[in-house]
Amino acid sequence: MYNIILEVLSTFFVFVAISTFPAKNYIFIGKHKFHKYFIANIAFSIANLLMIIYSSINGFIPLLIQMIIFMLLGLKGIKEYSNNKQIFHFFYVAFIGTLMFSLFLMLKKNYNFNVTLIEIIAASFALGGSIFMNIYKNYIVMFLFYIIADILYLLFFFKNNSYIMVFQYFVFVLVGIISLYKEILRKR
Repeated sequence: MYNIILEVLSTFFVFVAISTFPAKNYIFIGKHKFHKYFIANIAFSIANLLMIIYSSINGFIPLLIQMIIFMLLGLKGIKEYSNNKQIFHFFYVAFIGTLMFSLFLMLKKNYNFNVTLIEIIAASFALGGSIFMNIYKNYIVMFLFYIIADILYLLFFFKNNSYIMVFQYFVFVLVGIISLYKEILRKR
């Protein structure tokens, strides 16, 4: 039951983040103006916190490590695109609290940490995509890495009968292919 709730909420917040990409630089919510990357980082950070708990409950260690690193990058993005330190501190405290809760869950359960090769390769490609995005600013390679990672995660979650996550990663693959195509056209 917890898995389905975490999967649905995570997928919802990922779709909120993805929906900000076509926007201009700013999004208006009521009278307030927010940078689109700020909204995307908030939504991705919420999804990452949920996926940290999901990974802890299910013993998906490579995915857990990946989500922790993605959360750190999300915190960096929140700090970069907002002058409001309270929001950054809120997510920082939520991150630390989520890590402590996840550690508690992992210590409480007796896990069979049977890490599969597909998990390790998928997490490695996803982290490689983050490196190319944040350090090298090479978006074509980044999209290729993310697409490969998403396809591998799609297969992994299909094998584990987690169809909501299969749907989420299927959408990631489609968005990745479209984004890669747009980036290639932009470079021409």
